[in-house]
Amino acid sequence: MAAKNQQQAAHDAMQELRLAYAEEVGELLDLRFIGPKANGSILLDAFIRIAEPLLKGWKAAAYRIRHGTASGGIKNDITETLNLKLAGLAPGSTRIFITGIGTPDLSGESLLHSTLVQTFCLLNAQNDVFYDAVDAIGGRAAQHFADAMKAIDMAGLAAEFSWNAPTERITWFGTSKEVTRANI
Repeated sequence: MAAKNQQQAAHDAMQELRLAYAEEVGELLDLRFIGPKANGSILLDAFIRIAEPLLKGWKAAAYRIRHGTASGGIKNDITETLNLKLAGLAPGSTRIFITGIGTPDLSGESLLHSTLVQTFCLLNAQNDVFYDAVDAIGGRAAQHFADAMKAIDMAGLAAEFSWNAPTERITWFGTSKEVTRANI
């Protein structure tokens, strides 16, 4: 029993270390869902309705950033380059950790970082730069993010997305009013 407890403690410590490293190098995205219906957990159906369009939105934005166009199917190279993974759930399962690969390519750019910068530009955009932010990620990605916002709103939740970019911590706090505004 003691050996099993020690093994679990070692596993938990390694998981915490992986998350801390990912956060330090800008590869950790922290999604937190808040509201009366998020009392320590959220419905799995709601989570899937939120997560699926977010994933599609990030892939479509990455495609737009890399290829300069929103047309065309998302290729495996985008999926492999981003390498987005569910990295963990915080206690209570209303915080979800997602990691990706933030390593710069040969040109010195990180597709993950560029995608997340543009995502937060869209989410935090004021009315005067909103359409420029949509243009930067493409209409298809913006529509996927709108679908995620609709799912968050329909679930009766607010959201807080946080990312430690290489130079600063970027956060978007989406109250129900803000989720509706961001619903493109």
